Amino acid sequence: MASSISAGATTRRLSRRRRTGKKKNIYTAVWVGKDASTCVRCAVILHSAKRKKREAAAVKREKKHFWPLFYFIFFLVRVCQCYRRVHRRYSQDSRRPQHLFPFFFSFFLFHYCFVCVGAGRSDSHRPDISLQVLCVQDNFHESVPMSTYLVALVVCDYGRIHEVTKTGVTLSIYAPPHMTSQADFALKAAVKLFDYFQSFFGFSYPLPKLDLISMPDFAAGAMENWGLAVFRESALLMDNNTTSSSAKQRVVLILAHELAHQWYGNLVTMKWWDDLWLSEGFASFAEYIGVHHIFPEWAMMDQFLHSNTMPALRTDALSTSHAVSVTVSDPIEIEAIFDTISYSKGASIFYMLQRVLGEEIMRRGLMLYLERHQFGNANMDDLWQALSLGTLNSSHPVPVKDMMDTWTHQLGYPLVTLRRHGNMIHASQKHFLLVNSSLHGVNSSHKWHVPLSFTTSAAPNIESQIWMRDPLSLRASDINFEIPMNVSWIKANVNASGYYRVNYEPAIWQSLIRVLANQPTTFSPADRAQLIDDAFTLAWAGMLNVTVPLTLSQYLVNETEYLPWSTALYHLRKLDTVLSIRTARRSLHCFVRHLVTPLYSIMGWTTKVPHIQSLLQRELLEAAVYFGLSSAVNEARRLFTQWMSGQVQLPPDIRDIVYSTGIKYGGWTEWDYCWQRYKETNVPDERLNFLRALAASNDPWILQQYLDFAMERNSIRVQDIRKVVESVAQNPVGSLLVWRQLQTRWNMIEVTFGRASFTIGRLILAAVSHFHDPLDLKSVQTFFRNVNVGSGKRSLMQSLELIQANINFLNKNDRQLEQWLNRNSPRC
Repeated sequence: MASSISAGATTRRLSRRRRTGKKKNIYTAVWVGKDASTCVRCAVILHSAKRKKREAAAVKREKKHFWPLFYFIFFLVRVCQCYRRVHRRYSQDSRRPQHLFPFFFSFFLFHYCFVCVGAGRSDSHRPDISLQVLCVQDNFHESVPMSTYLVALVVCDYGRIHEVTKTGVTLSIYAPPHMTSQADFALKAAVKLFDYFQSFFGFSYPLPKLDLISMPDFAAGAMENWGLAVFRESALLMDNNTTSSSAKQRVVLILAHELAHQWYGNLVTMKWWDDLWLSEGFASFAEYIGVHHIFPEWAMMDQFLHSNTMPALRTDALSTSHAVSVTVSDPIEIEAIFDTISYSKGASIFYMLQRVLGEEIMRRGLMLYLERHQFGNANMDDLWQALSLGTLNSSHPVPVKDMMDTWTHQLGYPLVTLRRHGNMIHASQKHFLLVNSSLHGVNSSHKWHVPLSFTTSAAPNIESQIWMRDPLSLRASDINFEIPMNVSWIKANVNASGYYRVNYEPAIWQSLIRVLANQPTTFSPADRAQLIDDAFTLAWAGMLNVTVPLTLSQYLVNETEYLPWSTALYHLRKLDTVLSIRTARRSLHCFVRHLVTPLYSIMGWTTKVPHIQSLLQRELLEAAVYFGLSSAVNEARRLFTQWMSGQVQLPPDIRDIVYSTGIKYGGWTEWDYCWQRYKETNVPDERLNFLRALAASNDPWILQQYLDFAMERNSIRVQDIRKVVESVAQNPVGSLLVWRQLQTRWNMIEVTFGRASFTIGRLILAAVSHFHDPLDLKSVQTFFRNVNVGSGKRSLMQSLELIQANINFLNKNDRQLEQWLNRNSPRC
């Protein structure tokens, strides 16, 4: 048997349950195993008095109350106090072993026969002992200095596959015996990523082994416990015959994230949770660097913009956002910052910093940072100092701290506006907010050190950069710069590498639209995507006429790249959501069908295409079906019928689209068939495909049954409840059903997830943030007025702000949208 208890997930629960000022035992439990019938319940007892006496008492009780049908195990670990009191008492040093583990740090375990713990070694085994032997003792190696939240131990009956890295570290994956074959792809990718990160960071991994283990139900998704990283099954396991390209990419990205943490987060840990972004933001950036290295054909740095920068910009445009470095003092506040800002904004400003410093200087600074603070704590000023030292020998030294403080201590980001006066460009900046800042009391006088990059028609392939700061005081400010008189267009924020948005005066917007219409490849895919994203977002904020992004998007009939299409379709679906009960919705569907038809005719349902093309095909087919392109709908329904009858085996990259279409245009028979297949399959990605597809029904009664199944945990794991809620909420038929379910089941949700869980906030966002009617806004405000949502408070405030933004957008643009769409959409 292999063994483990996730100290990452467990420690968070413990810190919530502590009682300051009292020295009491704290109990928690973790269930591990293939299913409930084979799980072992492990009780972790943290106490603070007379270790040896309690060990003896525990063994005596176990002998007296021995149950032959259960493996009942006690771990006795002495802990001084939980995180908050340790932090206060020991002056920000929460890492030193003598503080958190005052005794000699050597785990020992008593257990009944047939239970052998191997988390402290690179192999797991079952000792050859007879039934007459009551218990066996395993001794573990002494730990390296480490934070307690990284300690992990798992108890399970799992299979194992392993490989040895170039430096002799044994890398293993543990999974249920019948699922170990699904770990082959992850193991090969993990070994490549491990070798790359060890070279990139220039620091040897300090442990003899690294185990990766899959959990059947794990809310956090993955956790970087040192030497024993824990993953949800869908984040680690995949079947080559049934797993889509997007799912493979997701597995590799999560692997890269947790492996990057083994150095950045484990070897060097933040001093306190206010610098959580330092760990999670960098890992979210490094995962793309790592995957780009082992799969360069996947265009990961372009995808970084779509998956990190753009989502961060959307959230950070709210007055209810927060700075990446934010003061937190209790578990509820800590859980609340495990969000888009800490992860995606943190990653985005690291990406921007790398583009400013250069890859080699950035790498040297990171190596110096790890060398200085290995097996210790650090804060962001320590990192800025190391990176600044890395620039000293360069031709342009950068005051990293002065620059980055404006991005880490201030909420939000700047909107840079360009205006042309002859051969002079005036660039101004102001805090960008989706909703009028005066309504929320936000300080709109913030300024940032913006590395403004740009290209012009005079030299479209040459990138220029200028700092938006006063040359004398070095304070952030507006600037003027010169361009040649014969320039016909200027495009700022080249390749969207900067964490800011750009607006232009109307004449410049029109010149950029002409270039896209006539020669779209003049701009890179990242630049085209950024123009689309900025135009739609500025229109949503009321800063740009809504006809500008719609006119700009007409060029998509000639677009063939993934990033611009995925960006445009996000905004067009969002527009469809707020127009759900407006007459303009029909015209919008005709408009989108007109845009996707040319590329759909070329790509069709053929699935043997390169990885990035398969992602584009998936976006295209999903949009064609969603917006009602008849040829796409008919083909999907035909494939679904053949699949139900056993005539075809659906290719992995299109099967969830076929499932969704069959259920959407079918009835109970089709839905129940997929429900039974969901319960039968043991392939994690296939289970996710069915969970999404089952939410596509047009029958409110079916959707209500589905929500009831999820809330009552009828064959649906707790970790997947949020996926069900999100999927049903995205269905126009199910949107209000989700809101009603959230209200009627709130007590059950609180009991299931707890107020200190980040899941609470995400459920609120999924259920209500897309509302666009004043009555819905009032309904949400009324329900939550006297409800304690715990760590979901900020998510609730953001949801209310998003609803208000949707209402403002419709109030201002409803009539103009209808007129433009009626005039520019073909009849259909």
